[in-house]
Amino acid sequence: MFSENRSDNASLSPDCLECSVCSPGCAAASGQLPAPQREIMARVQQELLGQPIGPIPHQCWHCAQAPCMEACPAGAMSRDAVSGLVWVDRDRCVGCWMCVLACPFGAVVPSEDGKHASKCDGCRGREVPACAGSCRPRDDLFLPHLRLESAQQRRERFASAGWGWPAPLSYPAPQANPRSIPAVNWDGNSPRYVVVGAGIAAVRAVETLRIAAPHAQVVMVSDESTAPYSRVLLSHHIAGIKNEKSMALRPDGWLADMDVEMVAGDGARALDVDRHRVVLNSARELPFDRLLIATGANSIRLRVPGADLEGVVGLRNLPDATSIKRMAPEQAVVVGGGFIGIKAAEALRHLGAEVTIVEKLGQLLPQMLDSQAAAMVRVQLETHGVHVLTGVGVQAIEGHGRASSVLLESDERLRGDLVIVGVGVVPNVRWLKGSAVQIGRGVIVDDQMRTSAPDVWAAGDVAESFDLLTGARTVSGIWPVAAAQGRIAGANMAGGSERFAGSVPMNTLDVFGVAVASFGQVRGEVERIDQESDSRYQKRIYRGSALVGAVLVGDLREAGRLLAEARR
Repeated sequence: MFSENRSDNASLSPDCLECSVCSPGCAAASGQLPAPQREIMARVQQELLGQPIGPIPHQCWHCAQAPCMEACPAGAMSRDAVSGLVWVDRDRCVGCWMCVLACPFGAVVPSEDGKHASKCDGCRGREVPACAGSCRPRDDLFLPHLRLESAQQRRERFASAGWGWPAPLSYPAPQANPRSIPAVNWDGNSPRYVVVGAGIAAVRAVETLRIAAPHAQVVMVSDESTAPYSRVLLSHHIAGIKNEKSMALRPDGWLADMDVEMVAGDGARALDVDRHRVVLNSARELPFDRLLIATGANSIRLRVPGADLEGVVGLRNLPDATSIKRMAPEQAVVVGGGFIGIKAAEALRHLGAEVTIVEKLGQLLPQMLDSQAAAMVRVQLETHGVHVLTGVGVQAIEGHGRASSVLLESDERLRGDLVIVGVGVVPNVRWLKGSAVQIGRGVIVDDQMRTSAPDVWAAGDVAESFDLLTGARTVSGIWPVAAAQGRIAGANMAGGSERFAGSVPMNTLDVFGVAVASFGQVRGEVERIDQESDSRYQKRIYRGSALVGAVLVGDLREAGRLLAEARR
């Protein structure tokens, strides 16, 4: 709810009448916003919009494009239908902090108790902010002609300031992001769209397709029998924090509302580009006019003796999580000290199991953190009873029919009636072997998410696109990128021309209440440490004068602003 006196201000909604009835409830307007957040937001608005916060409150400008909503894997961020403000549903929020990293305005921070995201409106836990609750731009309060005139002025302000409504946040594409695949011309009137996959990329593509092509036929294919759900919440399911219903990506009835034909429990096994057919595991063939490949990634399996024993599982889907939960292990070994391994270990500790993490490299989270931040995470894990071994690999998994122990390369033997393998994932592209779709590590796409095959797009963890900071090809494998790519692919399948600016490697993690985040490069020749204590750490990495990465532990209030700076 901020404003300044310039006439080209892009505030929240094009329908706002600037009646100011929202002002009395706003903590920022009344000077009650905590000083650190106020200072961060003042600096960020100056940097991003080129103008400082003024004295006249009227709207929360940072909610206009809401990157936090697209980044949230728990569906905890929602837009209020009346005011357009974004609010946090604490019942759904799991404290993953992805919204904190995604928000370029410093407007979302961990709450005081460290368990939920908190919006800068200072309403401290209200489901709908005070300003939104008091906003009443109704026709019975204002003359219709005044309302229309004000709305038109608002839209003109949005256009002049370059802000869309309610378009997602966008950034310029790097020069090293060539459009190497020719565009496909479509002359059909009502194409049949087939989306293979049921993750966030597939869901966002379906939603975008339904808006752009309301009368077209849309088919979603999934190798699982459940409705689309959030894989990010699998460890919360194991710990008993989330059930299957609360993991759903969309409410009951979403498929019917979208008028989508769902083919569940029957995944794709082959693609015939020439005949425009997807062949399913059941041998059924699905014809398509335009196809989206959104099949995600699969867990990498260990290649050691005993890897196929009962009790050795990955953690990539709901059946995996349900199986782990039902096992109720007393002793567990987690192979891999990355994101999946650490969240699995935390969930198992919630169940009361004794847990050991085994990481072959010399530190935890080697792709996400530097050695100092990793050491802080290790201390936090060990404080909560998780034994951590680094610099040692697995020689074999032992047992008679079922895993009972893990033999390390050091010849040490760890007892475990459950072995979770979290050594990474690989894009699910095996079913595309022999097709005309070009494969690198993943499905190679251009900046419109088109593949090398006509009428075929790809998005999400299966897609190999571009790194925004380096221009190199990469498979991103993170939630906000999958959501953005799905939306862009859906728009372009329906005839649009939206472009993906490129991904930035980024991730967030909560380790027994300690927040961790990083993006871009986590090591470099020029490093600047801004905070350093037993509980807080912040490091920035520069290439020349350009920020190309950061690592933060304990205090994430600057995370989103730093990421926005790097993206520019």
